[in-house]
Amino acid sequence: MNVKRKSKRRRSFLIFTILLLIAGFIYVVSNPSIKNAAIEEINYCQSKAEIKAVWNSHKTELGTDEDFLTAIRDRLTSFDLSDTAISECQSWLPKAPSHLNLIIVPDLSDRIIKYPDQIENDREILQSIWKSFETFAAKKPHSKDQICLTVTDQNQANKRFDEIADALITDLSLTEEKTNREYLNNYRRYKFYGKVDELYAMAKEHPTDADFFSFFEKDLNSYIKKSTFFEGYTNKLIIITDGYITNNEWGIKTETAGLEAEFKQTSTLNERIDILKKHKLNFPPANIDLSETEVLIYGIKGTKGFHEPILDTYWKDWLIRMNAKDIEIIRENFAVKENCKIIDEFIKR
Repeated sequence: MNVKRKSKRRRSFLIFTILLLIAGFIYVVSNPSIKNAAIEEINYCQSKAEIKAVWNSHKTELGTDEDFLTAIRDRLTSFDLSDTAISECQSWLPKAPSHLNLIIVPDLSDRIIKYPDQIENDREILQSIWKSFETFAAKKPHSKDQICLTVTDQNQANKRFDEIADALITDLSLTEEKTNREYLNNYRRYKFYGKVDELYAMAKEHPTDADFFSFFEKDLNSYIKKSTFFEGYTNKLIIITDGYITNNEWGIKTETAGLEAEFKQTSTLNERIDILKKHKLNFPPANIDLSETEVLIYGIKGTKGFHEPILDTYWKDWLIRMNAKDIEIIRENFAVKENCKIIDEFIKR
């Protein structure tokens, strides 16, 4: 009896194995034809709505197939869609690889000689930012992460910034022969540190007002990277400044005199923004959309009494008017190391 049962079990197992092999063979043979048919459908689509319909029909079996996804992204790209339409498509498509685009802009005005140890403070912050970028990027074998330190205008750094500008950009998309960890070695780190020292030595010779308004109006857009169907970018802007802004051409200035008493009576940001509106002190928004850019302002410190919350309000109101995706302001109140931790969290989140 036992022999018969074992024989039946063997036959059952054999039949099951044969059926499984047949099913696998059918899948292997038929799946390419399913994929090819789906890709052909994509190539005939005339709108993003038609492409979405094809995606919905095949996403169960082909949702992770790179050939199918590439066909969709290629076809969508060929339509020359608006930013709004691209965002809508990105909401249902699988996410493309994401990369960090980190932009740093220090204020090289007389703040660097007016406040004790300001240059040393800035150097420590900038070195910490590099380390955070290095740690973040080194976790990935390859990426298109980028860190760029620039200035607000050509008058900064005694008009000599061009001499070191290229050395303050690290674009990991250009280093495919090496992994991120191999490329971001001690040489790169200390080269960055050295160029930061050169930058501040230049600036100290002849400090000039940092023209943030012109930078936002004319230059910042060239540093921001737009996400595509093939690559996603997280834009993060770090500004190092005491918070005071002046632009004579546009008649812009962070007026603080006479506002302290009114600000002391407020408890919310909206109330403080209303005070700026009442006195017609709001900065006009620059011609830029920051809806895909996170912004961190570091170092705000008013020279008198209640100036810090006033400067804080100027910046937040201005960035809100330009649709900044996220806004974080760190006053230079704490120990530098504590501020470095906050900036590190901003970069890596």
